[in-house]
Amino acid sequence: MMKQYREIVVGIQYIFDNSEQVNDMSKKDIIPIKRISMVDQVVHEIKNAIMNGEWKVGCKLPAEADLAKMYGVNRLTVRLALQKLSSIGIIETQIGEGSFVRSFSFSNYMEAVSDIYLTKQKIDETWALRRLIEIECATLACENPGNEELTVLKSKMEKYLQLRDSYITTGEGLEDLVEADMDFHYQICIMSHNNLYRDIYKLTWMLIRTHVKNLLTKRDAMSKQHLYFEPDGDLHVLLYKAIAAHDKETCKKIYIQILDTKPSAESADT
Repeated sequence: MMKQYREIVVGIQYIFDNSEQVNDMSKKDIIPIKRISMVDQVVHEIKNAIMNGEWKVGCKLPAEADLAKMYGVNRLTVRLALQKLSSIGIIETQIGEGSFVRSFSFSNYMEAVSDIYLTKQKIDETWALRRLIEIECATLACENPGNEELTVLKSKMEKYLQLRDSYITTGEGLEDLVEADMDFHYQICIMSHNNLYRDIYKLTWMLIRTHVKNLLTKRDAMSKQHLYFEPDGDLHVLLYKAIAAHDKETCKKIYIQILDTKPSAESADT
């Protein structure tokens, strides 16, 4: 009996001595419960409904009163939820018409913040990024280019050539030439049918634009000094023909030539 009593006392003493450690462990295991506002709950439910296909792209959402009834909230909560969904590009609210499901793309936001997000990046890093993204996009575009896509690409190529000739002759129109060059390469990104590549290109649009402008300006200066020569036929024309012919290897080689001259960050700050 005395032995059992001592064992009980020892057990109680052990619990007492280790109570703080047990409490600390319990505290670590507890996950604080976060309060979610009614607005965020409605946002979550509407997003889920869209993701599950209940409301597809282009569909009109029920009226505010109907949504309020569906989710058991007031109309103000629904209105604030719709405003939040509109601000992040999931829906589009048209005055007098209602709210409609949008085709979501990160590019809408990437363009808006790219000049802030990427101002400190280096030109050489942009060159490496272009090699990584654009050559892969061109390779994918070679696999199964549609007739309409090739028509668009050809149109953008012709616009680029027209502006290039004008720039070489007059020395004017550099900004328009840069935009035409960007549009040509972006069309190739579209033809890759990889939305992530396309969005990355959009994210880095302003940085790539600076790179393209520097590249064109430096090549023009080098050409006048007979230090830079393109092969027979413009590289953009050769690239278009390679894509149309499904020629991946030629496409890669041409793209490397297009990106070959790496301007320094100090050049062409005009």
